[in-house]
This record gives sequence, C-alpha cells and structure tokens, in this order.
Amino acid sequence: MTQQALINSHSTGSYITFRAGGTQYALPTSQVRYIAARDTLSIRETPNQQGQANQLFDYQGITVPLYRFNELSSSHSQSDESAELVTLLSARRQDHIDWIDALEHSLKTGEPFTKATDPHKCAFGLWYDQYHPEDEELQIIMAAFDAPHKRIHSLAIELTEMSQAGNKEKALKVLAQERSSTLRQLLNHFEKATLRLEDMVKPVVLVLDSGQKVFAVEVEIISDIKHFEDSDWMPDQGSFSESYYDGFFQSEQESFFLNIIPSALLSHAETLS
Repeated sequence: MTQQALINSHSTGSYITFRAGGTQYALPTSQVRYIAARDTLSIRETPNQQGQANQLFDYQGITVPLYRFNELSSSHSQSDESAELVTLLSARRQDHIDWIDALEHSLKTGEPFTKATDPHKCAFGLWYDQYHPEDEELQIIMAAFDAPHKRIHSLAIELTEMSQAGNKEKALKVLAQERSSTLRQLLNHFEKATLRLEDMVKPVVLVLDSGQKVFAVEVEIISDIKHFEDSDWMPDQGSFSESYYDGFFQSEQESFFLNIIPSALLSHAETLS
C-alpha cells in the first residue's frame, strides 16, 4: 500500500475501538464482516514453514487465518496474565490445604511444624502483599483474603502451644472447626478470584475484509463503537511504509485511537507468520 493510500484510508464513520496494552485502536466497521467470541469458534492449528502453529477456522465456506492482535502489536496480553494468575492461585490454594493437613499431622504426632507461621512469608503472602489489581471487583475480592489468611497462619502457634500444654484433643477439635470455617472461607476467596480473572478477559474475534482477502484478528476486549469525523483526524508524522496504522482519531478530548488499516495489518501479520 502506498503512503498516499494510507493517508486517505480514514473517513468519517463508525469504528470499533479496543485496547491492547496501554494503547487504544480503531477499526472501520465497514471492513468488519463478523464478530464472535473466540470460544464459539472451531479453531484449528497448522504448522508453518518455521514450525510454528498458525491458527485457522472456517467462515462462510472459506478458511480464515487468525492472528492475535497483542502479538502483532507486541502488546502486553491481559489474557496471558490472567491465565498465569489463575495457575498461581490454584497452586497457592493447594498450599493452604496442605498447610492445614501438615498442622494436623504435627498435632497428632508431636512432630515439629515446619511450614510458615507468618502470613507475610508463605508463598501466597509474599505475592499478595505486592499484588495490586486495577480491576475494582478483583480489588474487593483480594481485600477479603486478608483476615482469613492471617487467621489460618495464627493457628500454628496457638494450637501447638495448646497441644504442648496437654490439650491435644482440644487443639485438634479447634483445628477441625477452623478447617470447616476459616479454611473454607479462604478457599472460597480463591475460587471467586479465579472466576473473576477468567471473566475479566473474553477474547473476541473480528473477521475483517482487507479488500483482497478475508482474515481475522483476536482482541481481548472490545471497548465501544465510536463515530469519528474528519475533524477528529490527526495524521501520523512518521513513516507509513511499514506501519499498519496511518494516524489518530481524537474527539471530545478523549484518548487517542490509532486508526488501523486492515490491508496493512494483514501484510504485517503475514510478514511475522
């Protein structure tokens, strides 16, 4: 595509907007054929010449290549981050089940309890003290961990001292009660956090018509459909030769939206794959 064609690619009309990393983008709705949740599509993978996997799916009788926009734009992926956090929370959840089991074993046998008694020094506590989610709902869920997590860890010293004072049966009874109350509450928070992380990002696939070929891009979250006028347009001052956008839209003092050129985005994707 020539530089002049890129410059003239924007026009007054409707645009689908979405975010990738810290940047907002706009795609002309006139070139969007179809929108679907990723998990509703039958996506398959085929190896390319480099041995990497290309993703494909069928749409209206044709095979459509699928590209992740975050990879094309080298942007931070919220989907990948959420998946990593879900894995981390699953491991930390099991840690606390094992922690309670280890304390019960110690009380029953008299063997020393060697796991962390300080809630700030277990693997979860070290992570939890440093984690500050941006999502407001997740903030509320994470804040609820504090009290039951501290209570769980306080049991080690409290019940060990009780058992050593000759009240082993009472210590085991208290532990059983805490297992069915405090531990259950803590595990519920792990489940709520996991569900929220999974719900925060629902990848969406946009089927685009470049004018010569149909292809698809996966984006993490569609923000809105906005109408832009020519007066909202600001051309990029850099070189257009290798770019998949040609400038910016901005209206009513909103953030900038990079205007994506579908044909240039496809060329960029094919170069990378």
